[in-house]
Amino acid sequence: MAVVGPTKMLVKLFSTLAPSGDMGGGQTAEFNVDEAWPTGTGARQGDKPFDDTRTLAASTGEDLDLQALLDGNAAALSLAEVAAIAIKSAEANGGDLHVAPSVGTPWVSLLQAGSVMVLPPGGFAVFGCTSDPAWAVAAGNKSFNVANQDGGASASYQVWLIGKSV
Repeated sequence: MAVVGPTKMLVKLFSTLAPSGDMGGGQTAEFNVDEAWPTGTGARQGDKPFDDTRTLAASTGEDLDLQALLDGNAAALSLAEVAAIAIKSAEANGGDLHVAPSVGTPWVSLLQAGSVMVLPPGGFAVFGCTSDPAWAVAAGNKSFNVANQDGGASASYQVWLIGKSV
C-alpha cells in the first residue's frame, strides 16, 4: 500500500489551573507535538504505514513481527526502521495489556529487554522518533509482544505505526 501524502502525528495536551489565593489568574500548561513524515525512505520520512485493531483471547499474547506484519494489500511491511508507533487498549477491556519485547527476536530499539509497558483499559502510548536513523528493526531485533492479562475475557487493542523500508 503506497502512502499518498505525509504521515502526520498531532498530540496536544492542555490544562488550565483554577485561580487560587490572592494572586488571581490561573495558570495554563501546554504540550504540543506536530510532526510530519513525508513519503520516502530518507531522513525524517516514512513509506510503510500500518494500522490494525486486534483481539487477544483471555490470558494470551501475540508477537508482532515488524518485518512480517501485513499492510492493507497483504504484503509484508519489511521494516528497517520505525518512526512512530501508537498502541491503545480498548476501554471495554477487563484487565491490563502488557507490551514488551518478544522473547525470540526482541525489538529493543524502543523498549529495553526485560521491560514491560502496562496499558490499563483505555490506556494508550504514543512514541515518535524524528532522528535519522529512527528506531532500528533487523533480523534479531524485530518483534514485540502484546499480552492480555485478563484471565476471564478477551481484550482488544489498536496499533498504528509508520516505518521505513530501507
